[in-house]
Formats: sequence, structure tokens, C-alpha cells
Amino acid sequence: EGSFKTTTHKKIVGHKATAACSLKFLETSICIIAPHLPARLERADMRNTCMEEFLEGLQLAIRETDTTNQFNHCIIVGDLNYRTEIDAAKAEKLIKSEKFDSLLAACQFTKT
Repeated sequence: EGSFKTTTHKKIVGHKATAACSLKFLETSICIIAPHLPARLERADMRNTCMEEFLEGLQLAIRETDTTNQFNHCIIVGDLNYRTEIDAAKAEKLIKSEKFDSLLAACQFTKT
């Protein structure tokens, strides 16, 4: 089964959308969601808003139920566009010194 949802924020972020499909393997239900979220460092809040809108608008399996809670596994892959809020030179230095906690602290995705 498949579903497709576009954002209502086209004037702000252009044409962004998500596609999703669900499948069952033996007794395990799986949902794969592939969003294309807005780019640019300053659009983290808009990415979150679009993702919420996409998840609310997808219609798979039980249409009256939240998509992410009706499957055994929900996998989100795609052009998420979340950024690390530090410059490249500092990021490289943190990677070389294996200070991954500092990188995660600056990651927009982990702050959502």
C-alpha cells in the first residue's frame, strides 16, 4: 500500500513532499517514509513542521490511526536536510578527536 502527501507551505519552501509505503513480511508490519524536507540551516523549525504535516496526512493501513504507531517498524529515509550548527573546520576537528557528543549536541535532528 502507498501514500503521498505534499506540504501546504509551498510559498515558503517550494514543493516538498513525502511518499510512503507499507508492507508485511510474515507477521512483521513495516512502513517506509521518504520525505524531502526544506533545505538551509535556518529552516529547522520548518523541517519539523513539514514532517509533522506529512505524518498527519499520510494514509496507510488504518486511516484513522497515526501512521508511525500502527506498524512494528517505521523507517524514515530521504532528503531530511538537518544540519550540524557548527562550521566545517570545527566539525572536522571534533571528528578527528572523536568528540562525537559535541557533534551530536550541535545536530539539528537530535534537538527536535
